[in-house]
Amino acid sequence: MGNIGIIGCGLMGSGIAGNYLKNKDTVYVYDINASAVEALKEKGAKGAVSIQELAGVSDFVILSLASPELIRTIVAGEDGLIDHMKRGSFILDMSTNDVEYTREMHQAAAAKDVHFFDCPLSGGPEGAVRGELTVMAGGDEAQFEEVKTVLDVIGKNIQYVGESGSGQVAKLCNNMVVAGIVSLIGEALAVGRENGVDERTLAGIFQNGSAASKVMDVFGVNMLDESYDNVKFSLDNLKKDTGLYKRLKDSGALGDALSDEVNHLVESCARQGFGGLDSSVIHHVIKKTF
Repeated sequence: MGNIGIIGCGLMGSGIAGNYLKNKDTVYVYDINASAVEALKEKGAKGAVSIQELAGVSDFVILSLASPELIRTIVAGEDGLIDHMKRGSFILDMSTNDVEYTREMHQAAAAKDVHFFDCPLSGGPEGAVRGELTVMAGGDEAQFEEVKTVLDVIGKNIQYVGESGSGQVAKLCNNMVVAGIVSLIGEALAVGRENGVDERTLAGIFQNGSAASKVMDVFGVNMLDESYDNVKFSLDNLKKDTGLYKRLKDSGALGDALSDEVNHLVESCARQGFGGLDSSVIHHVIKKTF
């Protein structure tokens, strides 16, 4: 399969790296957080001193980063990844990224004979550790089978979506649905509570009826326990993704939409200083209005 390079060793990146190490692959890691790199080196990874060094020794470079602007700079900026990678090698962007940026990076990489795939993920840190992620891949179909051998190590549901950017379109649509469900569950639990129905009772009714949702499975415990510091997916990350969805939506023919209200709520919660907490904190903000 070749050497694997991973840039970004946070909750997702470290879980991803762990699966390649279990698979006995040679794994190079880079992160500005030295302790995150050291933790993976203790498990058998090799630390790279720069992204340029990592690019030169890797056949597949995986990105797990939070900022679309940072990713674009790392990939295609001055002295970026594509200037140092082997011809015929691959960049797999597993971040949630801007669709337009993704297509720009795909073209820039192709000009250097480097294959760029957008491969955003669903399943969270726990899925990353277990190697059970869902992967939505966009890029050149002719190279997908080679990419899939790498993705199979970390995921149980690998879906080729279409040309470059298609994976990101799918992920942004997915995360907007998640944001909408989190917001509606938070509101419904608060309204039920205000009108005399215990939130846990109501949540149980949801999950045993037609309102059952995996989103409730993931975020419901934090809502009911008010354990918003147990971060499954931070509000800041949700805000980034709903903002990217809005940019995508606004680039088309659809005007004002329900998603605008969800995006407004997410942004409002973040402005109140809750960005570092779990996205379930939306429930707390809604309850404060009663």
